[in-house]
Amino acid sequence: MDKNLRIQPLVTVLMPVFNGGEYLKEAIESILDQTYSNFEFLIINDGSTDNSEDIILSFDDSRIVYVKNEHNIKLIDTLNKGINIAKGEFIARMDADDMSLQNRLEMQVHFLMNNNSVGLLGSGFEIINGDKRISYYQDDKDLRLSLCFYNCFLHSSVMFRKEILSKNNLSFNKNYLHAEDYKLWTEVICKSKVANLKEVLVRYRIHDNQISKIHEDVQKEIALKIQNEYLTSIGFTFSENELAVLLSIHNTNYKKNNVLECLRVMDKFYVQNKKCMFFEDRMLLLFLGKCYKNFLFEIQKINKELYKFMLGSILYNQLSYTFKQKVSIQFKRFR
Repeated sequence: MDKNLRIQPLVTVLMPVFNGGEYLKEAIESILDQTYSNFEFLIINDGSTDNSEDIILSFDDSRIVYVKNEHNIKLIDTLNKGINIAKGEFIARMDADDMSLQNRLEMQVHFLMNNNSVGLLGSGFEIINGDKRISYYQDDKDLRLSLCFYNCFLHSSVMFRKEILSKNNLSFNKNYLHAEDYKLWTEVICKSKVANLKEVLVRYRIHDNQISKIHEDVQKEIALKIQNEYLTSIGFTFSENELAVLLSIHNTNYKKNNVLECLRVMDKFYVQNKKCMFFEDRMLLLFLGKCYKNFLFEIQKINKELYKFMLGSILYNQLSYTFKQKVSIQFKRFR
């Protein structure tokens, strides 16, 4: 065999760069030092005006595929461009200000090779210059529910099957600027299973120039739109107010004088899932049961209307006998 012929890479590591010179060298080194080697490192310079190109070209490694945009086309178009030209069956995302631990690609490839039904895989991560480690839920059934309330995948930790996107005509969407990854994950989970590895495989950098800080308010607004569309696509029907109530329940940010409305929305959530069965029944009961407990032990006044609703609730009647006893005891304390 001709030694000059390159083996088809199983993985494409996709890293867009725009004026990322400050942390770029560390990011590149963290990929080139991986214990897994069958990958191409696709670095797309999106019209940088700093020293990013000099840093990229200083590396002499045949796995690096360097692409330079003629002008700055922004992150979303650059990501979609990278996905289209990627040769790998798996695409691993990487940001120019983060770092991957040495065994990241090896562990993610091993998992995907042994779990063919999983199309999207993230991991735990740690904050650079901090002592905080974060691991989101790992199982598909947990992540399906969690995505209703927040983005439970760190973008720079994910590895996904290119085929999932190409077969279903999915891509990063410019209509969801600054939350385009969250939107895509809610679409992918409707086409395949997803997962997170508990292990910390990425070191995530927090700084003043990152999108989540500069565009925080816009991100929250777009996230609300994504959450509504996600639930609608599954088969749920919530008004704008009901969706806001549902999100407040998860964030335990509800108003004490709005408890009855919260309980009604929880009941509606449970009843509608009985029809579409998108969320595992036991998992949803566990989540909503915890919400009930939050109400019981944090609300200082329980009135007869609320108690009557509880006893007639379809959701309430699915909860355990022990839990129902706690409801009765709690009510008697305030009656």
